[in-house]
Amino acid sequence: MPRIDVHPVSLTAAARSIVAAAGAVTSVHGDFDGKTTGAAAAAPSPADAALADMCSAWSRALGQMAASLHGLARNTEAAAVVYESADRLPPPKPPAPPPEPQHSDPMFPWEVDPNDLKA
Repeated sequence: MPRIDVHPVSLTAAARSIVAAAGAVTSVHGDFDGKTTGAAAAAPSPADAALADMCSAWSRALGQMAASLHGLARNTEAAAVVYESADRLPPPKPPAPPPEPQHSDPMFPWEVDPNDLKA
């Protein structure tokens, strides 16, 4: 199995970038939500109501995207911490070889084991 090469510093930098992106999405969500909140109440026609529904859906989507990005940033930072601590541990010992079989099975089941013929 090939070695997994992880750079915790790169993961930490990625987490910071994701936090910045999440902050930008949160800001857009706040601006969008603030500008479209009253649209549903002032929807006299079916077209206005449809537009208000679309704005509401976009607002929910932006909020969910911001929450997802914050979660991704937390998990990326947690991965950096775990990999950093794993790198400090000594390498594991290789597994022990399997035990030798107690008997030798004949190649064909009808073969007689010569040891069984000894009296």
